[in-house]
Order: sequence, then C-alpha cells, then structure tokens
Amino acid sequence: MSAPELPNIAHLLQRHHGKIAIETAHTNYSYQSVSELVDHRIDQLRVSGARVVALFESDPVKWIVWDLALLQAGCVSVPVPPFFTVSQIRHLLQQTGADTWIGPRSDYLLLNELGFTAVSYTHLTLPTIYSV
Repeated sequence: MSAPELPNIAHLLQRHHGKIAIETAHTNYSYQSVSELVDHRIDQLRVSGARVVALFESDPVKWIVWDLALLQAGCVSVPVPPFFTVSQIRHLLQQTGADTWIGPRSDYLLLNELGFTAVSYTHLTLPTIYSV
C-alpha cells in the first residue's frame, strides 16, 4: 500500500495569494508572504543537503514556515520539544539519525559534541542550519 499523495503546498499557498494565512497579535502574514518564506527555506535546505531535520523553534510562525518547507522539500521533520533536557536532545538526535539541526546558535556546544557543524548562518531572525 502506498502513502497518500500530499497536496502541492506551493500551489495551495499561491491559490490564496493576498488572503491572510497567519494572524498574530503583532503581524499578519499573507499566503503570498508565507509562500516566499517557505521558498527561501527550501533553498536553504537544498543547499545544506538536509534529509532528516531536527527542528527546534519556539516561535509558532517560524515553526509553521519551516515545517511547510520541510514537507515541500521532502525532508523528514523531527520536532524538538523546548522542554527537552540536553540528555533527551542527544538521545533524540542519535535515535532519529538527524543529519541537520535547525535552531538557535546557543546550542552549538551540544551540536559540535554530536558532530554537527554550522553550514548556514542566516539573517538574525532565522535560526542557523547545522549539518552532520
């Protein structure tokens, strides 16, 4: 039995072009702006060679955008809960075979210990991509 086909996310985002996709207390994001953010992240994922990605992001909007990009790029997404201890993160990364970490630079010591190195320093509002 094959897996059900996923809808083309890019097509869905473009179809609602000017409508509001995400609304927060401070900002509204149109489907078009979400689509552009997703496309930018897909490019970053392709450059990094990511396949299995541990995603540590506390901002819900950024998490949504990264998750959509991972799905569209065909990557496996491994959410990292913000309450995990260092030991739990280490176990998660080892057990999932994550080859890429998307998250804050503050985790670089643990990531270096596990063999990850930074491959993409992005704009300050975006997390750094680390790869094994």
